[in-house]
Amino acid sequence: MRLLWSASLLVIVAGVACADEPEPEQLRAIGSQAVPARDAWERCTASLVRKELGSNRAAEAIADQALIRCKVREDRLRAVLAARIGGQKASTVVMQLRDLHRDSLVAVIGELRRR
Repeated sequence: MRLLWSASLLVIVAGVACADEPEPEQLRAIGSQAVPARDAWERCTASLVRKELGSNRAAEAIADQALIRCKVREDRLRAVLAARIGGQKASTVVMQLRDLHRDSLVAVIGELRRR
């Protein structure tokens, strides 16, 4: 899962930053710098999802609530990215990552509930 997230982060940053034509080494550096903030965000949402697995709430509602409650960590990721690619691009990247992360959380909740 982490490899998928790292690859997704790099691809999204590359796509958004493309207008400035950054070098591949610069993209890898941006992605590497964002990994700790992204991991903290992921740990936060995972912790909240884990607490709700036994409930009968819809997976989508659980994922949405986890993302809302982990907004501070999401904002930290945005700040790390903004320092390298600017605020607007960072917001776009995080919005795309947020959508991907929500979909992943919903899928994981469904899978864990089936077990």
